[in-house]
Amino acid sequence: MGATHRFLISNVSIPVDEFEITKYIKLQKVNEYKTRLVAHVDDDIEKLDPYEINIIVVYRAIQLCLPDIQILLESDSGFEDDYTFDILRQSGRSLINFYGTKGNEIKVARNQKVLNEHELSEIVKIHKNILVPFHRAQRESRDNDKWNVNRWNYAYQQYIQTFNSITVDESVLKIITGLESLLVRGEGLLKYKVSLFASIILEETPEKRKETFDLIGSMYNLRSKVVHGEIKTVMKILSKPDIFQKHFALKNILSKLLIVTYSWNEEELFERLDEIVFQVPKF
Repeated sequence: MGATHRFLISNVSIPVDEFEITKYIKLQKVNEYKTRLVAHVDDDIEKLDPYEINIIVVYRAIQLCLPDIQILLESDSGFEDDYTFDILRQSGRSLINFYGTKGNEIKVARNQKVLNEHELSEIVKIHKNILVPFHRAQRESRDNDKWNVNRWNYAYQQYIQTFNSITVDESVLKIITGLESLLVRGEGLLKYKVSLFASIILEETPEKRKETFDLIGSMYNLRSKVVHGEIKTVMKILSKPDIFQKHFALKNILSKLLIVTYSWNEEELFERLDEIVFQVPKF
């Protein structure tokens, strides 16, 4: 017995009429900035890998590959009661800067993108090599009463929850929490460790490392002011015209770290970071 699930993704489009992510799941162009995600199975579902045909796992791959877009979800005509859309509807909503203005005009993130060939191939790769194995392993560990949360798992959940966030400051809190989950063990110097380790892992040149270091530090300041209730300073930071740009750049850092570190052993990661830090030449 077959099945069909589908919903619409706004702010994202593709340069072709249709793009196949798996044999059963496709992206279909609706208009310049709207795409339909469709999962259709004619075969006997019981005989197929449930993660290969799962439209939710594919949508997670799209989210992980598009940190710089505030994806919006809509039900598709004739599929308003699709349970997959009901599960995901809160994971594709508008992002606003509620505290960034003193007037009635609330600022909304309006970034849009037409995916290129490389970005589409990345979605396929991340789905196949990261999210299908990850979700399959999570289910198997649950079934065997061996489920446990590691650093990557927790950081990934924080990243996904940014798409549920309504305000930019709420999203920043989750991004920083995800970064700390991946890159910090022990106490003290959290801001410095996250900024330094992220720049070491992701960037190759001193200039790019400094840029990443400074960006994380800047957004960490926003997070600290929010957590400690320094509202006047929060409003001052959020009123800056580049706040959305910085937010999505920070989110991009967490996305790239999740992709890069997925297959890494935690102990090896921290040993390698220590090795790099302590090999710095004497001043």
